[in-house]
Amino acid sequence: VAAQLQLDDGRLTAHGELDRAMRDMILWSSNSATNYIIDLITGTTGDTLLDEAEMATWRERREEINRIFARLGWRELAGINLNQKLMDDLRYGREKVALDLSPAGHNSLTPIAMARLMHEIFSESALLPPARRAVIRDHLARDANSPDRARGAYQLLGYLGGMLPEGTQIWSKAGRTRWLGDDRASFRRHDTIRAILPAGQEFLLTVFTQGEPIAEDDSFLPAIGSLVATELLRE
Repeated sequence: VAAQLQLDDGRLTAHGELDRAMRDMILWSSNSATNYIIDLITGTTGDTLLDEAEMATWRERREEINRIFARLGWRELAGINLNQKLMDDLRYGREKVALDLSPAGHNSLTPIAMARLMHEIFSESALLPPARRAVIRDHLARDANSPDRARGAYQLLGYLGGMLPEGTQIWSKAGRTRWLGDDRASFRRHDTIRAILPAGQEFLLTVFTQGEPIAEDDSFLPAIGSLVATELLRE
Protein backbone atom coordinates (compact mmCIF):
# COMPACT_ATOMS: atom_id res chain seq x y z
CA VAL A 1 0.00 0.00 0.00
CA ALA A 2 2.76 2.46 0.90
CA ALA A 3 4.51 1.90 -2.42
CA GLN A 4 1.28 2.35 -4.37
CA LEU A 5 0.57 5.58 -2.49
CA GLN A 6 4.06 6.86 -3.32
CA LEU A 7 3.64 5.89 -6.97
CA ASP A 8 0.33 7.70 -7.09
CA ASP A 9 1.91 10.83 -5.58
CA GLY A 10 4.84 10.71 -7.99
CA ARG A 11 7.34 10.15 -5.19
CA LEU A 12 8.30 6.76 -6.64
CA THR A 13 8.99 5.98 -10.26
CA ALA A 14 7.58 2.73 -11.64
CA HIS A 15 10.05 0.18 -12.99
CA GLY A 16 10.25 -3.56 -13.45
CA GLU A 17 12.13 -4.36 -10.27
CA LEU A 18 9.67 -2.37 -8.18
CA ASP A 19 6.76 -4.21 -9.79
CA ARG A 20 8.45 -7.55 -9.11
CA ALA A 21 9.13 -6.63 -5.49
CA MET A 22 5.56 -5.44 -4.88
CA ARG A 23 4.26 -8.75 -6.24
CA ASP A 24 6.68 -10.96 -4.30
CA MET A 25 6.23 -9.00 -1.06
CA ILE A 26 2.54 -9.97 -1.07
CA LEU A 27 2.41 -13.21 -3.05
CA TRP A 28 5.35 -14.89 -1.28
CA SER A 29 5.61 -12.68 1.82
CA SER A 30 9.20 -12.05 0.74
CA ASN A 31 11.29 -10.19 3.31
CA SER A 32 13.89 -9.35 0.66
CA ALA A 33 11.23 -7.77 -1.55
CA THR A 34 9.77 -5.84 1.37
CA ASN A 35 13.18 -4.55 2.41
CA TYR A 36 13.95 -3.45 -1.15
CA ILE A 37 10.74 -1.41 -1.19
CA ILE A 38 11.63 0.14 2.17
CA ASP A 39 14.96 1.21 0.64
CA LEU A 40 13.21 2.81 -2.32
CA ILE A 41 10.59 4.65 -0.26
CA THR A 42 12.95 5.97 2.39
CA GLY A 43 16.28 6.30 0.61
CA THR A 44 17.99 4.22 3.31
CA THR A 45 20.06 1.06 3.16
CA GLY A 46 21.13 -1.17 6.03
CA ASP A 47 24.86 -1.35 5.49
CA THR A 48 27.94 -0.40 7.53
CA LEU A 49 27.84 1.83 10.59
CA LEU A 50 27.36 5.60 10.30
CA ASP A 51 28.56 8.38 12.57
CA GLU A 52 26.06 9.95 14.96
CA ALA A 53 24.95 12.80 12.67
CA GLU A 54 24.63 10.56 9.62
CA MET A 55 22.67 8.03 11.64
CA ALA A 56 20.24 10.70 12.81
CA THR A 57 19.57 11.66 9.18
CA TRP A 58 19.20 7.99 8.26
CA ARG A 59 16.65 7.41 11.03
CA GLU A 60 14.64 10.47 9.99
CA ARG A 61 14.44 9.17 6.44
CA ARG A 62 13.47 5.68 7.59
CA GLU A 63 10.58 7.16 9.58
CA GLU A 64 8.88 8.05 6.28
CA ILE A 65 7.23 4.62 6.33
CA ASN A 66 5.33 5.53 9.49
CA ARG A 67 4.54 9.02 8.21
CA ILE A 68 2.88 7.60 5.08
CA PHE A 69 0.37 5.69 7.18
CA ALA A 70 -0.02 8.46 9.78
CA ARG A 71 -1.11 10.84 7.02
CA LEU A 72 -4.10 8.58 6.33
CA GLY A 73 -5.54 9.69 9.66
CA TRP A 74 -7.19 6.36 10.46
CA ARG A 75 -7.71 5.68 14.15
CA GLU A 76 -7.29 1.96 13.45
CA LEU A 77 -3.62 2.57 12.65
CA ALA A 78 -2.84 4.05 16.07
CA GLY A 79 0.18 2.46 17.72
CA ILE A 80 1.60 0.68 14.69
CA ASN A 81 5.30 0.84 13.83
CA LEU A 82 6.67 -0.13 10.43
CA ASN A 83 10.11 1.49 10.32
CA GLN A 84 12.17 -1.68 10.79
CA LYS A 85 13.25 -4.05 8.05
CA LEU A 86 12.18 -7.69 8.17
CA MET A 87 14.86 -10.13 9.29
CA ASP A 88 15.16 -13.89 9.67
CA ASP A 89 17.59 -13.59 12.57
CA LEU A 90 19.57 -10.91 14.42
CA ARG A 91 20.32 -7.45 13.01
CA TYR A 92 23.68 -5.92 12.26
CA GLY A 93 25.10 -2.52 11.36
CA ARG A 94 22.64 0.33 10.81
CA GLU A 95 19.63 -1.92 11.32
CA LYS A 96 20.86 -2.97 14.78
CA VAL A 97 21.62 0.62 15.78
CA ALA A 98 18.25 1.81 14.49
CA LEU A 99 16.40 -0.84 16.46
CA ASP A 100 18.30 -0.04 19.66
CA LEU A 101 17.55 3.68 19.29
CA SER A 102 13.91 3.28 18.29
CA PRO A 103 11.41 4.21 21.05
CA ALA A 104 8.89 1.91 19.37
CA GLY A 105 11.31 -1.01 19.05
CA HIS A 106 10.41 -3.76 16.60
CA ASN A 107 7.70 -3.41 14.00
CA SER A 108 4.24 -3.58 15.51
CA LEU A 109 1.02 -4.22 13.61
CA THR A 110 -2.46 -4.82 15.01
CA PRO A 111 -5.40 -6.92 13.79
CA ILE A 112 -7.63 -3.86 13.48
CA ALA A 113 -5.00 -2.06 11.38
CA MET A 114 -4.74 -5.00 8.97
CA ALA A 115 -8.51 -5.34 8.81
CA ARG A 116 -8.89 -1.65 7.92
CA LEU A 117 -6.27 -1.88 5.18
CA MET A 118 -7.88 -4.97 3.68
CA HIS A 119 -11.30 -3.33 3.82
CA GLU A 120 -10.01 -0.27 1.99
CA ILE A 121 -8.35 -2.40 -0.70
CA PHE A 122 -11.61 -4.22 -1.46
CA SER A 123 -14.04 -1.32 -1.12
CA GLU A 124 -14.70 1.70 -3.32
CA SER A 125 -12.23 3.60 -1.19
CA ALA A 126 -10.57 6.89 -1.99
CA LEU A 127 -7.33 5.43 -0.64
CA LEU A 128 -6.05 4.62 -4.14
CA PRO A 129 -7.35 4.83 -7.72
CA PRO A 130 -9.18 1.67 -8.87
CA ALA A 131 -6.29 0.53 -11.07
CA ARG A 132 -3.83 0.61 -8.18
CA ARG A 133 -6.25 -1.19 -5.86
CA ALA A 134 -6.67 -3.82 -8.59
CA VAL A 135 -2.93 -4.49 -8.65
CA ILE A 136 -2.90 -5.17 -4.91
CA ARG A 137 -5.98 -7.38 -5.17
CA ASP A 138 -4.35 -9.46 -7.89
CA HIS A 139 -1.28 -10.04 -5.72
CA LEU A 140 -3.45 -11.04 -2.74
CA ALA A 141 -5.39 -13.71 -4.68
CA ARG A 142 -4.83 -17.32 -3.58
CA ASP A 143 -5.69 -20.31 -5.76
CA ALA A 144 -6.50 -23.43 -3.73
CA ASN A 145 -5.61 -25.53 -6.78
CA SER A 146 -2.28 -23.84 -7.41
CA PRO A 147 0.76 -26.13 -7.63
CA ASP A 148 2.29 -23.75 -5.07
CA ARG A 149 -0.46 -24.52 -2.55
CA ALA A 150 1.79 -26.70 -0.39
CA ARG A 151 4.52 -24.07 -0.13
CA GLY A 152 4.45 -22.23 3.20
CA ALA A 153 5.36 -19.00 1.42
CA TYR A 154 2.09 -19.22 -0.55
CA GLN A 155 0.28 -18.50 2.74
CA LEU A 156 -2.60 -20.93 2.27
CA LEU A 157 -1.92 -24.22 4.08
CA GLY A 158 -1.43 -23.45 7.76
CA TYR A 159 -3.38 -20.20 7.44
CA LEU A 160 -7.00 -19.04 7.49
CA GLY A 161 -7.78 -20.22 3.96
CA GLY A 162 -6.35 -23.70 4.40
CA MET A 163 -9.62 -25.50 5.19
CA LEU A 164 -12.27 -23.42 3.44
CA PRO A 165 -14.85 -25.15 1.20
CA GLU A 166 -13.83 -26.02 -2.33
CA GLY A 167 -14.66 -23.19 -4.70
CA THR A 168 -14.11 -20.42 -2.14
CA GLN A 169 -12.50 -17.29 -3.56
CA ILE A 170 -9.59 -16.23 -1.37
CA TRP A 171 -7.48 -13.10 -1.03
CA SER A 172 -5.06 -13.02 1.87
CA LYS A 173 -1.82 -11.75 3.38
CA ALA A 174 -0.12 -13.65 6.15
CA GLY A 175 3.09 -13.38 8.10
CA ARG A 176 5.17 -15.63 10.28
CA THR A 177 8.29 -15.42 12.40
CA ARG A 178 10.07 -18.24 14.14
CA TRP A 179 13.07 -17.83 16.42
CA LEU A 180 14.86 -14.58 15.58
CA GLY A 181 17.31 -14.44 18.46
CA ASP A 182 15.13 -11.80 20.12
CA ASP A 183 12.16 -12.79 22.28
CA ARG A 184 10.43 -9.49 21.49
CA ALA A 185 9.80 -10.56 17.91
CA SER A 186 10.04 -14.36 17.83
CA PHE A 187 7.21 -16.82 17.20
CA ARG A 188 4.36 -14.93 15.60
CA ARG A 189 1.87 -16.10 12.99
CA HIS A 190 -0.92 -13.96 11.59
CA ASP A 191 -3.26 -13.79 8.63
CA THR A 192 -5.84 -11.47 7.13
CA ILE A 193 -8.27 -12.95 4.64
CA ARG A 194 -11.15 -11.86 2.46
CA ALA A 195 -13.18 -14.83 1.30
CA ILE A 196 -16.31 -15.41 -0.77
CA LEU A 197 -17.86 -18.82 -0.14
CA PRO A 198 -19.36 -20.80 -3.05
CA ALA A 199 -22.89 -19.80 -1.99
CA GLY A 200 -21.93 -16.11 -1.96
CA GLN A 201 -21.35 -15.43 1.74
CA GLU A 202 -18.44 -13.06 2.16
CA PHE A 203 -16.24 -12.36 5.16
CA LEU A 204 -13.09 -10.52 6.17
CA LEU A 205 -11.14 -12.02 9.07
CA THR A 206 -7.90 -11.13 10.82
CA VAL A 207 -6.18 -13.32 13.42
CA PHE A 208 -2.83 -12.65 15.12
CA THR A 209 -1.06 -15.21 17.33
CA GLN A 210 1.93 -14.94 19.64
CA GLY A 211 4.00 -17.63 21.34
CA GLU A 212 5.84 -20.70 20.11
CA PRO A 213 3.15 -23.40 20.63
CA ILE A 214 0.41 -21.58 18.74
CA ALA A 215 2.69 -20.01 16.12
CA GLU A 216 4.09 -23.44 15.26
CA ASP A 217 0.64 -25.07 15.10
CA ASP A 218 -0.29 -25.51 11.43
CA SER A 219 -3.87 -26.44 12.31
CA PHE A 220 -4.96 -23.46 14.42
CA LEU A 221 -5.54 -20.76 11.81
CA PRO A 222 -7.18 -23.12 9.29
CA ALA A 223 -9.56 -24.27 12.04
CA ILE A 224 -10.53 -20.66 12.77
CA GLY A 225 -11.22 -19.99 9.09
CA SER A 226 -13.24 -23.20 8.80
CA LEU A 227 -15.28 -22.33 11.90
CA VAL A 228 -16.23 -18.92 10.50
CA ALA A 229 -17.21 -20.47 7.16
CA THR A 230 -19.32 -23.14 8.88
CA GLU A 231 -21.21 -20.54 10.91
CA LEU A 232 -21.90 -18.42 7.84
CA LEU A 233 -23.17 -21.43 5.91
CA ARG A 234 -25.71 -22.09 8.69
CA GLU A 235 -27.38 -18.73 8.18
